[in-house]
Amino acid sequence: MQVFRSTILLLAGLTLAACEAPRTQMNSGSVYRSSETNSAMRVASCTVLQARYVTVVDDVPSNRDTINQAVGIGIGAVVGNAIGNNIGGGSGRDLAKGLGTVAGGVVGSQVASNVNATRRTGTGVEYMIDLGQHGQRSVVQNLNPGESALYTGSRCVLTGNGAAVRVLPA
Repeated sequence: MQVFRSTILLLAGLTLAACEAPRTQMNSGSVYRSSETNSAMRVASCTVLQARYVTVVDDVPSNRDTINQAVGIGIGAVVGNAIGNNIGGGSGRDLAKGLGTVAGGVVGSQVASNVNATRRTGTGVEYMIDLGQHGQRSVVQNLNPGESALYTGSRCVLTGNGAAVRVLPA
């Protein structure tokens, strides 16, 4: 029985470790993708009219999400099968193992989905900015831990190269 408990705890720990991915910094006012380096970007002076914090959800699942899902289902099914193996005997045990495998896979899948959703959600800021004679714009950008939004009335710079723009302090 002690070996069974140890196995269950080990598999549960592996499930959580496999599903948890390190949180990477997102593009923000101070984080750039490597493809954005060494390239000229347009710059325009601006003033922050309004800033409000928002939640940013990554709507493009990654390969890591698919891997997490498969690992969650697999480990959940193994744990469910191991639990079912300790219930009853004969054909009752076979039924318990089958049900345990299916239930474990469902639970593992849900755990992986929750981890993936949490990993893809972050804090951002929506800026309403005034570009003078070029009008007003709304820009939503990510905020990484330790970063804060610019205050209303702050001088700023709108920089970017097309659709991808960011608001930076002037």
